[in-house]
Amino acid sequence: MLSLQAFTKQRAGTLALGMTASPGYISQHILAVCKNLGIQRVDIRTIDDEDVRPYVYGSTIEWELIDLPPEFIKIKQALMEVLETHVKGLQKYGFLKRRKAAAVTKSELLRVQKEAQARYLFNVLINQAAAIKVEHALELLLTQGITPLNKYFSRLQAKAKNKERSGADRILLRNPKFADAMLYAMDCRLEHPKIDKLIRVVRRQFEEKPASSIIVFTHYRDTSEKVVDLLSKREGIRPVRIIGQAIKKEDKELSQKEQVKILEEFRQKTYNVLVATSVAEEGLDIPSTDMVVFYEPMPSEIRTIQRRGRTGRAFPRKVIILIAKTTKDEAYYWSTKRKEDRMKRNIEKLKKGLAQYMLKEKKKDHPLAIQSGLTDFS
Repeated sequence: MLSLQAFTKQRAGTLALGMTASPGYISQHILAVCKNLGIQRVDIRTIDDEDVRPYVYGSTIEWELIDLPPEFIKIKQALMEVLETHVKGLQKYGFLKRRKAAAVTKSELLRVQKEAQARYLFNVLINQAAAIKVEHALELLLTQGITPLNKYFSRLQAKAKNKERSGADRILLRNPKFADAMLYAMDCRLEHPKIDKLIRVVRRQFEEKPASSIIVFTHYRDTSEKVVDLLSKREGIRPVRIIGQAIKKEDKELSQKEQVKILEEFRQKTYNVLVATSVAEEGLDIPSTDMVVFYEPMPSEIRTIQRRGRTGRAFPRKVIILIAKTTKDEAYYWSTKRKEDRMKRNIEKLKKGLAQYMLKEKKKDHPLAIQSGLTDFS
C-alpha cells in the first residue's frame, strides 16, 4: 500500500482530504500528522460556523454533582493512611519530595516506576506498585462504588491464594489499615450515589419521551455490569451491555458478530438503554441517541468528544455527566475542558501559521518543514 506522499508524487495534481472530530490538544502531535501525510492546509469547523450550523443540532450538557456518604469517607480514610505509608517510603529514596499523599497522581507514580526500573531500585518499585494499587482502590471507591471495589479486593485475595501475588500484594494484604478498608467495604451495603442519580436521570428521560434511546458510558466493566443489573429492575427500562475484548483472563468478551447483533437490537428498540465501555466510543455503527450519560468524566479530550458525538446528530439531544464531589471526577472534568479549549486554540494558530509559512516557503519540497515559532502554541 502506497503512503499518501508516495501516491501524490506518482499522481501529479492529486488532492487529499482528511477529517477528524478530535485531533487532540498537543500541537506537536498535530504537526507530526500533517508532516507525515503531506497536509498543506489545516482548517477547523465548529457548531457555530455558518456552513455547519444548519446540519448539526448539538447537545445540551448538564452536570450532576454528587455527595459521597459517610460510609465511603470511612473507607477512604483507611486507604489514605495506607497510601501515605507508601508515599513516605518513596520519599525516603528521594522521590515525590514534599508531596502530600492526597496530591500524588497516577502519572507521577508511573514516572517513579520508570526511573526506579532504570536504576534497579527494588524497594522503590515495591512501594510504587503498592501505591498504584491503593490509588486504584480509591478511584474505584470514590467514582465507581462498593461493588467494583469489592471485586478488586477479591481479585487481590484470589491472587494471594493462588500464589500469584506480587511483593506489593503481600505488603498490602498484611497492612492492618488495608485490612480495615476491605472489612469496611465488605460490610457496606450502599451503592455509589451515582447509581440512584443515574436511575432518576434515565427514568426522567423516558417520562419526557417514552421512545428515547440512551447510551450510558462507564469506564469499568464491573460498573457496567452493575448498572445493567440495577436498571433492568426498573419498569420500562430495557438495558443491554456492550463490551469489547477481554483485558483480564477472567473477563467475558463479545465477538464482533455479537456486538453487531446487540447494536441492531438497540436500533430496533428491543433495548432502549445501551450500557457501554470504551468499545462504543468509535468504530461501531451506533445509531444516534436522545441522551448520552457519562458515569464518570474522562481525562482524555479525544474520548470525551467521541462519546459526546454519539448524540445530537439529527435533532437536539442531552449529555449528562455524573461527577462525585472532591474526587478525581472533578479533576478529570476540568482537565478535559482545558485540553479541549487548548485544542481549538492550537488548531486556529496552526491554520494561520501554515498559511503564513507556505507563502514564504513555496519553493521547498514540503511546505511543513517545522520552523521555530510555528510550534509556539500556548
